[in-house]
Amino acid sequence: MASESAATTTSLREWESELERVGPYHLKTWIKYLDHLEGSSSISSSSVIAETFDRALGHLPGSYKLWRRYLRWAQSTQTQDDESLFSRCLSTGGMHKYPVIWTTYLRHLAQTPTTTITTLRRTFDRALRSLPVTQHSRHVWPLYLDFAQHRATPTPTSLRVYRRYLKLHPTHKEEFVEFCRSRGLHAEACAALAECVGDPNFVSLRGKTRHQLWLELVELVTRHPDATGDLNVPAVLRRGASPAGLLSGRLYVALADYYIRRSHFALARDTYAEALGRVASVRDFSLVFDAYAQFLESLISALLARDGGEGQDDPGAAEDLDLLMEVLESLVHRRPLLLNACLLRQNVNSVHEWLKRAKLAEELESPESAARVFAEAVKTVKTSTSGYHRLWVGFALLYESNSAAEDCGRIFERAVVALPSCDALWLAYAEAEIRAGRHAEALAVLRRAASSCPKSLSVHALLADLTESLSGLGDDLRGVYAAMIDRKIATPQTFLNYAAILEEHRYFEDAFRVYETGCHAFRPPHASPIWRTYLAKFVGRYAGKKVERARDLFRSAIAEHDHRDAGLYEQYASFEEAHGLAKNVMAIYDAGVRSCGPGDKLALLESWVSKAKAFYGVSRMRQIYQAAVEGEPPEGLRDADVRDVCLRYARLERGLGEVDRARAILRHGSQLANPKDPSGRAYWDEWNKFEVDHGNEDTFREMLRIKRSVLAFYSQANQHATTAAAAAAATGERGGAAADEMAALEAEVEGQNGAAAGDQARIPGFVKAETINNNPDEGGAVGAEEQNNPEDIDLDLDDDDGGDAGVEEGGGEEGVRQKAIPEGVFGSLKRKEGASDEKPTFVGAAERFKRARQGGE
Repeated sequence: MASESAATTTSLREWESELERVGPYHLKTWIKYLDHLEGSSSISSSSVIAETFDRALGHLPGSYKLWRRYLRWAQSTQTQDDESLFSRCLSTGGMHKYPVIWTTYLRHLAQTPTTTITTLRRTFDRALRSLPVTQHSRHVWPLYLDFAQHRATPTPTSLRVYRRYLKLHPTHKEEFVEFCRSRGLHAEACAALAECVGDPNFVSLRGKTRHQLWLELVELVTRHPDATGDLNVPAVLRRGASPAGLLSGRLYVALADYYIRRSHFALARDTYAEALGRVASVRDFSLVFDAYAQFLESLISALLARDGGEGQDDPGAAEDLDLLMEVLESLVHRRPLLLNACLLRQNVNSVHEWLKRAKLAEELESPESAARVFAEAVKTVKTSTSGYHRLWVGFALLYESNSAAEDCGRIFERAVVALPSCDALWLAYAEAEIRAGRHAEALAVLRRAASSCPKSLSVHALLADLTESLSGLGDDLRGVYAAMIDRKIATPQTFLNYAAILEEHRYFEDAFRVYETGCHAFRPPHASPIWRTYLAKFVGRYAGKKVERARDLFRSAIAEHDHRDAGLYEQYASFEEAHGLAKNVMAIYDAGVRSCGPGDKLALLESWVSKAKAFYGVSRMRQIYQAAVEGEPPEGLRDADVRDVCLRYARLERGLGEVDRARAILRHGSQLANPKDPSGRAYWDEWNKFEVDHGNEDTFREMLRIKRSVLAFYSQANQHATTAAAAAAATGERGGAAADEMAALEAEVEGQNGAAAGDQARIPGFVKAETINNNPDEGGAVGAEEQNNPEDIDLDLDDDDGGDAGVEEGGGEEGVRQKAIPEGVFGSLKRKEGASDEKPTFVGAAERFKRARQGGE
């Protein structure tokens, strides 16, 4: 112990000597000295450390580091009077300007149980006065607000603290509102929220919208209506309800609820009524209406419950009950009108809603109310709104329905002045005059309308009808139709009507001129009805008297229609049949089949065939069918029509007993009949029936062979199409490569189908009607399949020994053609490499058999 004490004394003397050497104002030396003292375990008395701190601060009273270290050591050892030490620090050397000193002092006081609220509050005030304002928010106010929110702090003191804080930071009112609600200060909270909502520049630091703040205010007001203090709650809520916003309905309901909680029932009823007249959305209207109805029902229930008790003979209560029930009934009865008013507040230019409102007013109230609605509507709605004229029409018809024709005309006159170019308004005016039996006035109205709306077809059409009904065919009616034609508003039906009127009065040539004008005024197909009517009327009038003129008309009509109207060819042919020549009929049908579209060719062809049968017989029918199935004219029939023609042609030959010709025709058409399609199956069924009735085993097998080949062809074509589509979809090629591939595929299909499916050319086995008995020496026609059938193999079945009967050695029979046989047929007999090329040709099967027999011998 003695040695340790001696060492300590020696070290202290050394530090004292160091201080004397460097001087007492050297801060680092004092700090090192204090570090040595605090770290030395031999120094047990804190009085030495305290004395050293005091000596150091005596020489350096403005050292922040020394005071900060002294305060920290004193708090940790609790050997000093902290409050007196903090007081010395803050009053010495300008330490009161350091925020950390104050925050340390304030936390120390807050944690000390013996500290009074007054002392702590005054210390906070001293800190605020001592520190610059820029340091308040960072160091002092967080601690001061914690002190204000503490439960031990009196409410008046807390309010004063928050009010001082809001003067510097007005954007933190939401914190004040939460504090007031936690302390039950609802009046203060409502006032603060009202200021937030009323300030357009207020921005919530917590991200709340203006509507959310309104909701908080509404909740406070409705839950605590008696604790709002001096706040003018109705004015505040109306300020939020006046705009047509999303919350206006809820705010009105909240205001009414505020009055209800304060037992001001009359004010609540007035608030609901005002809300129904001001809300601008269906949602708000439904909210207010339901709340109003529920409020009235609750009042009626309360009065009934009271009357059932001690107030049965109270006349005032009975009157109140009757009044409330009448208000409720009126509310329910007028709900459609109130809802319509809400919709009109959304869009004041809605013509539909105005008309609906007028109808409701007439049904629920009176015609006078409906008239007032119309009067307001025509003044409110913009004249440029679509359907604006319907308001004037409805206004006038209201008077008409109530037997006030003069007032109806007066309204229409005001309307046509406001909208002089509205043809629908003029038409309604004229129709009203007609219904009233004032035809002359209606005619005058329509003439004025024709001047105001010169391009209105409906006005001129009604004017023409009324003029015809009143004065018949005269200059006035002719002038109306002439004006329609001159103004180029006449339709094809207008020309037809005008011509019909002229024909009715036996002005036939005038009617024909009208037809001609109409035909030249329009292009097909619009002119088609006029042409057909004109030709029918002309032929019906003159029959065969003016044949050449009729023919010129038919030719002109066909030329106007680009020679593609089948009906005109039928009409022309009928005329020639009745008044002309048979060859002209045939020529007309021939031209029609060549020129008309594919959809009309078959019908014309059938008419042509029937006329050919009547005029020339079967031979001419064969020629027509022959040309049709062979693809004549150049724009031939569709594949389905060709199949139909083949069936008809085959039936014709079958009826004439020409079985072979019928079979050849069926074989020709079979190339276009897919056995998998319903129409194709019908074709094959008829051929099958034909073979059952007229064929034999060989012909039936031939039919089956052809059917299999046709089925294979269509299956291969479909497979190619599917493969090409899949490849195009996989690679994404949509340009020239895909087009080339498709063209190659079509060429391949056409090559496989041959002339039968493509251009419908002649096929083996088909015999034209003109080639019958062309070789009288042979006794009749020879089938083409017997002349040249590439699928037949000529084997001499009568030659049992394999000889070449009918063929002389060294050459073929006269008229027999030989073909080169593909190399693949011979298999092992194929010419070896290096063989002589002197005779590259191949011999037939009969010659090879003969040579083999001779070699064997």
